[in-house]
Amino acid sequence: MIGNYHVPFWRAVEGATPSLTLIPSFFSEIFLYLNDYKPVNDWRGILIFTKRRLDPGLPPQYQDFANSPRLQRIYLDELSTQIASASLGLGVLQLIGVKENVAQQQARQLISRTRQELKDAAEQRKIVELVETVFVYKFPNLSRQEIEQMLGLSELKQTKVYQEALEEGLEQGLEQGLEQGLEQGRKEGKLAAVPLLLQAGMSVEQIAQQLCIDLEAVKQAFEQQS
Repeated sequence: MIGNYHVPFWRAVEGATPSLTLIPSFFSEIFLYLNDYKPVNDWRGILIFTKRRLDPGLPPQYQDFANSPRLQRIYLDELSTQIASASLGLGVLQLIGVKENVAQQQARQLISRTRQELKDAAEQRKIVELVETVFVYKFPNLSRQEIEQMLGLSELKQTKVYQEALEEGLEQGLEQGLEQGLEQGRKEGKLAAVPLLLQAGMSVEQIAQQLCIDLEAVKQAFEQQS
């Protein structure tokens, strides 16, 4: 999104517990990013609270943003059903803020919507896993098996479509892991040659250029050998 001059970049933070440092940290990260990367885009910020009472309010130093379109505050427990039903993602967000006594019903409805609205099995699995993750934190005393029973996931996870999506996800994860491992191995092999190249009289800049690796990595390898 940064490459599109007309589209602002967004910074979102979720607050689940009271914190007096949340607001200063939120703006600090935004302004540090603006200073370090100097994007041409405008910016917007979103503060998401599970409950309105967890909003610490804007300190006096940030009051200029109170009515600014740059800042939006969202309270998950106040999201209407109509708004949450606009997308599955909003439905998952709302699930974080609802009370425990209605969470099970809403989660089951959300999972049912997911199976109806998403035709791609892998995308279905992602939403289901998000819902599960919300419940793991929402009901810390329940086991994974108990959560699956609460959400009616036991039968879903045995279906052929879900199993195929799970296998596909595992295969993709394995491939990515192997690629990352090979790349890391190649880099470590190159760094192992740094001491020999230094003894041969090459500078760290020349070594970095010849081995096509980051100059800082070469410098670190040099310092470890010193």
